Amino acid sequence: MSPYPLGVRFLEIWERGSVELMLSETLTVIDNRTGREYTISIEQGAIRAMDLRQIKTSEDDFGLMSYDPAFANTASCRSQITFIDGERGILRYRGYPIEQLAE
Repeated sequence: MSPYPLGVRFLEIWERGSVELMLSETLTVIDNRTGREYTISIEQGAIRAMDLRQIKTSEDDFGLMSYDPAFANTASCRSQITFIDGERGILRYRGYPIEQLAE
């Protein structure tokens, strides 16, 4: 069972201007502890960790938190100026490789 009544969830999607967003850009999570179903938005391939806080076992529960040791899969911000891919050794500033700019 979703915590959002269908009408409220549809209205939220309608205000964003795309009904397709509800179908293709969301993640459905079922909490096996409670049987509740939650819908979490996916934006640019990521979910917001704060969206997990809605997942609770009771009203006085703080809510689910994410744990990512060493920030191995955590994005701290979005940037249109820089691009970093540590695993592949890529660092770009405004599209230019940092090695080129350091010359």
